[in-house]
Amino acid sequence: MMRIIGLVLVLALVLGGACFATTSTKTLFVGWNLVSTPIAQYPDNATVAITFANILTQWTGGRNCVYGMNPAAGQYVYNPLSPGSFAPIQLGDAFMVRVANTGTTVTYTGFPSGLSDGLGGPETDMWISLPGNGASGAWHYVGQPFDHDTKCVDISFTDGTTVKSWVDASATGAGKTPWVSKTMTGQVVAGGFTVGPGLGVADDRLRAGLGYQMKTLVPNIAMIVPALPAY
Repeated sequence: MMRIIGLVLVLALVLGGACFATTSTKTLFVGWNLVSTPIAQYPDNATVAITFANILTQWTGGRNCVYGMNPAAGQYVYNPLSPGSFAPIQLGDAFMVRVANTGTTVTYTGFPSGLSDGLGGPETDMWISLPGNGASGAWHYVGQPFDHDTKCVDISFTDGTTVKSWVDASATGAGKTPWVSKTMTGQVVAGGFTVGPGLGVADDRLRAGLGYQMKTLVPNIAMIVPALPAY
């Protein structure tokens, strides 16, 4: 009886989640792009080989065209001969990808991010882990986890006890210990561009489908990206 009840519950979850299935397709520029995963992909699709198939086929053997970031070790490259060494793609991840042809697209299949059970209801804020490197901060690739834009002034950070706005988390001066840098860097065909909540940046929001490089200054914090779209 317990097995039957369990099977019914699993089928209900799968069928219910299927009602919210969605796809998101992004067109990339020729050259280097920092990209994110804008929806919660189905596990079978959350691999470099499937997600970035259109990019891998542009290069001999699919080599040297998709990079991730390990805060402790730095940037690493996808090797099609050892696909298991590249972790499954998750929300909040970002990747540097090298595109050769105009009109190259990346298509994601799954359900909207922020729906933790896949069954609908309001979206929830997404937390992106920024572990740093041991007892210090480090460089991270951070991906916009939603398929909409988010204003940087609405983004916050937490160490598990205290929550700070991006402005406060990057504040310097007497008696202050900044957690993160004041800006992150995106990458498109024109080159790198700065993103952040302050003045003098090229963009003031995280864009759907884009990834960014961020420097943390302390270990073991998380970025909180609110579900509310940019207004």
